[in-house]
Formats: sequence, C-alpha cells, structure tokens
Amino acid sequence: MEVIKNIINNNCSIQEKKQQLFQLHRNALLIRNPNIRKNAMEKIFQAVRVVDCERYERERLEKIRRQEEQRKMEEEMNNFNMIEYLCPEEDFPEFYRKEEPEEIIDIDMEDLTEQMEELTIDLKKYKVKELKKIAKNNNLKGYSKLKKNDLIDLLNGIENLKLTN
Repeated sequence: MEVIKNIINNNCSIQEKKQQLFQLHRNALLIRNPNIRKNAMEKIFQAVRVVDCERYERERLEKIRRQEEQRKMEEEMNNFNMIEYLCPEEDFPEFYRKEEPEEIIDIDMEDLTEQMEELTIDLKKYKVKELKKIAKNNNLKGYSKLKKNDLIDLLNGIENLKLTN
C-alpha cells in the first residue's frame, strides 16, 4: 500500500499522521471483499504502531536533548564567575583582586581580645535596680524577677545597649 508509506514518510506531525491513517481506516471499512479489507486493516494497524513508535522515539530524543541542555547549563553555571562577568578585572575594587596582598598583617589575638574586653561594658559594677532600669530603657520584657547574673546575661545579649534614656 503506497498510500500508507506516503503517510508514514510524510514530514507532518504525529497527530496528522494518525488522522490520515484513521481516515484510511474508515475508507478501508467500505471495501467489500473481506480478504482485501482484512489485509488493508492489518497494514493500517501496522502503520499506526510505526507512527506510535516514532512518537515514542521523538519523545525519548526530546527528553535526552532537554537533559543535555540542563547538564550544559549547570556546568556553565558552575564555571561562571559572576564578579568577573559583571566587572572586568581592571575595574575590580582593590579588595576583589586576586593578587596577594603586599603586606601581611599579623594580628595578636590576645591583644585583640583585651581591646574587645575594654570596649565591652562591665555590667557587674551596676546594682540590680540600675540593671532593671537599663533593661526597661531597652524595651525588654520579663526582667523584673531576674537575679543580677541573669540580668547581666540578658543585657549582654543586646547589640546596641542603651545605658540611659
């Protein structure tokens, strides 16, 4: 059946091929000779299976293509350096440059800790009444029944502690 081969080899969509085969099937039902009708129907059903296989193959290839695109995109994102893309290296601020610093600063952690302790407020020198007033000035709640050490812990947890109104 030359008509079936033309339908299968046609570059139209799968849906259009199925519609053409369905129309051919309806026409084949009108054939009076039962042997010829049976033979035509078998060939049409074979063509439908071929078209279905073509559809599955197209879907499989499309899925593989999408997966490959996704993999390439993920790979590009992994290799992508946003800072270099947005700002050429000559325009980088100094702290973004990849060059090694000319001078390495040696930080003494003990001195740094001592300086930090000097900057912190020694709340132990305050009386409980004064600590409660500081808590009130900082809009804290639930401080009225706390003991001195608990008040100090509470106040030490505040970043921008206000000592007065």
